[in-house]
Amino acid sequence: MNLILILLQTVIAVITGPSSGEVVAGTVSISGSAAGPQFARYEIAFAYDLNPTDTWFEIQPPSTSQVSDSLLAAWDTNGIIDGNYMIRLRVYSTDSATPVETIVRNIKVRNNAPTETPPPSVTAEPTLAPSPTTVVLGPTATLLPPPTATSLAPSFPDIPASLPPFLDLSTYTSAFCNGVYFTACAFTLLGIYAALRDRIRRPIRRWIRRIISDSKKP
Repeated sequence: MNLILILLQTVIAVITGPSSGEVVAGTVSISGSAAGPQFARYEIAFAYDLNPTDTWFEIQPPSTSQVSDSLLAAWDTNGIIDGNYMIRLRVYSTDSATPVETIVRNIKVRNNAPTETPPPSVTAEPTLAPSPTTVVLGPTATLLPPPTATSLAPSFPDIPASLPPFLDLSTYTSAFCNGVYFTACAFTLLGIYAALRDRIRRPIRRWIRRIISDSKKP
């Protein structure tokens, strides 16, 4: 299926170098092919990898010369920061406004950072068995019998059966109860007097007036 699509295309766009994952620095030669029977021009640009904003930077002006497995452009990476980039080749034909393009991703520009090299292989060194250790035993130690366990429970002084006089609360309790009793009686009597005051005072006043009036008679 891919072969049929290539045969139907009037132009081809191929990048043969640098390849994906390659580490580059300085001026990089971009090689490949941009040709075909209906060839019009080709454009080559680079961008950050990843490129969410789809922003591309032109490496050189568009070229109208066909290239077949040769140098497409010289990419000067000295003016950009180290990082991962991708290269895009677009080839336009005379019979279509839609270009044929190819993109190479994960090109690592390392002008300032040290060149990434694979780590050296580590040769395992033979493991030496530990030499036997001679242990010299001293004289046998005599174990003493364990000391007799003693009771660690704390001792408390005996609590007297009766409290001293100054701590006897029965006297204070009796006095408090008597005070409450007498106070309640006093308030009860005052309440009775307040309720019967008018009923008692009126007969007394009449009786006093009668005595006074009788004393004034001849």
